[in-house]
Amino acid sequence: MASLRNLDLNLLKVFHAIYASRSVSGAARRMGVSQPSVSRGLGRLREHFDDPLFERSGNGVAPTAKAETILDSVKSALELIEGTIEEDIVFDPATAKRHFRMVMPDPVELMVMPGIIKRLPAGSQITFEALTFTDIDLRATLTEGDVDVAMVPFLPDETDLSYRHLFGTSFVIIARKGHPDLVDGFSWSLLERLRFAALPDFIFRMSRLDEMLRTQGLQRHVAYTAHRMSSIPPLVASTDLVAFAGNQYAQLLRERWDIDIFEAPGLSAVKQEFYVGYAKAADNDLGLQWLCDQIEAAYRDQAVALDLARA
Repeated sequence: MASLRNLDLNLLKVFHAIYASRSVSGAARRMGVSQPSVSRGLGRLREHFDDPLFERSGNGVAPTAKAETILDSVKSALELIEGTIEEDIVFDPATAKRHFRMVMPDPVELMVMPGIIKRLPAGSQITFEALTFTDIDLRATLTEGDVDVAMVPFLPDETDLSYRHLFGTSFVIIARKGHPDLVDGFSWSLLERLRFAALPDFIFRMSRLDEMLRTQGLQRHVAYTAHRMSSIPPLVASTDLVAFAGNQYAQLLRERWDIDIFEAPGLSAVKQEFYVGYAKAADNDLGLQWLCDQIEAAYRDQAVALDLARA
C-alpha cells in the first residue's frame, strides 16, 4: 500500500484542499495557486496511490473510498509538519497570495470593504471578488469552495457550515428630502399611498421586516424591483419612491445622497442579524479566518464612525 512518507508537503496540501473544496478550481483559490498547478498535483497523487482519489460529481468532485481512507493520515501529517516548521504560524497579508470570493449584500459591502482594503499592507497580493447576492445554493457554493464566505441575513443551519455573528440592525424608511407625502413624518397609514423601491421577494423574505409586515397585515406597493440594493438610493434621492433600509446603511447613504431617514412606530424593534458563513472544513484555514477577522474589525470601525457622526 502506498504511504504518505514519500509525498512532499505541497501534495498533501493539494489533497486536503481538494477534499475540503470538493472542487479543483476551489482548491486552487483556497491555496492561492493556478488551477493547472492543482491539476498536476492531483495527477501525481493519483499516480502515487494508484487511485482516482476524486471523481466528477455534479459541479465538483467527490472523494473515492481510497481518499476517505487516507484523509485522517493526511490531516495528521499536515498538522505535524506545519507544527514542526512553525509553531506560531500565521497568515501574513504582506506576503501571502490569495484571492477571496465573497457573497454579500450591497449594504454590507459598503460597510466593510473600504476598511478591509485600507488595512492591506502596501504591495499586498491579496485580492477580493464580491459576488451578487442572488438566489443561489449557499451551502453548495461554500462547501465546494466556489465561494469563501457569505455574509447573510440569516443563521446558517447546515451542519457543514460555520458562522460568526457580524452585526444586528434595525430598519428605517429612506426618502428624498422634501418628499410631499412625508412632510409631517411617516405613519403606517401612509403605507398604501407610498410607492416603494425594493429587492426581489426571494431576498426580502429573508428579512425579519417581511415577517413583521405580514403579521401586522401590512402590504407595500412595490413600484420598482431592483436586484442590487445599491441601485435603490439614487432612485429614492431623485424620485418619490421610498425604501426600507437598515439603519446603519441609511446613515451611510445620507452622507452620499440627498435623502431623509424616517423612523416608523414599532420598526426600530425589528432587528435583522447578519452572519458570516463559511465551510466548516475551513475552520483551520488561516487565510479565511484572517478574512473573517478583517470583516469584523472593519464593521466595528464603521459603526464607531457612524456613532461619532451622529453625536
